[in-house]
Amino acid sequence: MVRKKRTRQHVIADLGVNHVEKQILLCGHTVERVVHDYGYDLFVFTFDAEGYTEPGSIGVQVKATEKPLNDVITFRIERSDLIHWLSEQRPVLLVIYSLLEDKAYYLDVRDYFANPNFNIFTAGQTITVQISRDRLFEQSAVKLIVDEKNKIVGGAR
Repeated sequence: MVRKKRTRQHVIADLGVNHVEKQILLCGHTVERVVHDYGYDLFVFTFDAEGYTEPGSIGVQVKATEKPLNDVITFRIERSDLIHWLSEQRPVLLVIYSLLEDKAYYLDVRDYFANPNFNIFTAGQTITVQISRDRLFEQSAVKLIVDEKNKIVGGAR
């Protein structure tokens, strides 16, 4: 009889999500894990300095690797995910977690694809994105992302 097996990739993926969750929690926000993954692993709910809820949320897709990363991190995303993410009102983040470094790097999908020359309808089934190493996903990044979310949905007064 063959039993279910927890693979190394499952462990690495959970460590990546845990790393992202920790940065968000340290900033005083909450994280809800998505059970059925349809392009998101987490939703972030934010709170102002006094602890009151703010409108809107942030969608997060986390990918993890134990391979060494280059100076510029390249990653392929599915066109169907991108179509879904770009149709959202909320900010959507793609976060790449490096197990070797115990660090994560992020891309704000809306900002990245804001180029008017990009046409999703002529793109292939996968689209390669590049993430700079200066896009470290840490508490200061969480604060910037929350500020951007609040500009979009009118949070934090």
